[in-house]
Amino acid sequence: MAYPLSPMPRLAYLLAKMLSSAAFALIVMAALIWLGTTVGGVTVSPGQAARLALIVLLGSIPFTALGLLIGLLMPASAGAGLINLIYLPVSFASGFFMPLRMLPHWVQVLAPALPTYHLAQLALAVFGFAPRAGAPLHWLVLAAFSVLMFGAAWITFARREVRTP
Repeated sequence: MAYPLSPMPRLAYLLAKMLSSAAFALIVMAALIWLGTTVGGVTVSPGQAARLALIVLLGSIPFTALGLLIGLLMPASAGAGLINLIYLPVSFASGFFMPLRMLPHWVQVLAPALPTYHLAQLALAVFGFAPRAGAPLHWLVLAAFSVLMFGAAWITFARREVRTP
């Protein structure tokens, strides 16, 4: 059965979007590692690169889900702007651009409620900058966020199918 929003089944559409997002994330990670090691003098072992690749691969899932939901809710021309309005402040508040201890106290308190914080902690742990003991909680938060966002995207997709003649 074809759907008005896509000529493929809903699950196939959502999985294809997820896989393309994960592939793009891995390409960006590889480019950043290459730049860091060749230009920045950073040392990354093959084991660290492999662990980081796994974290990036799995960590892209919740943000793909968020992007899918926003893409289904917003007009195409507004989606990218809204993603930037959400992602940049949330990334800043999660310690992506500077250590959390340098941010205001209220941001430090807010950070653990953000999925980007949990992804950052997993990635930082690969290089010894965050404790590894919290990994199960970080993965659980990312999984819960993924289920919530994919569920909302699934429901939104289904409602749009029903309304489209």
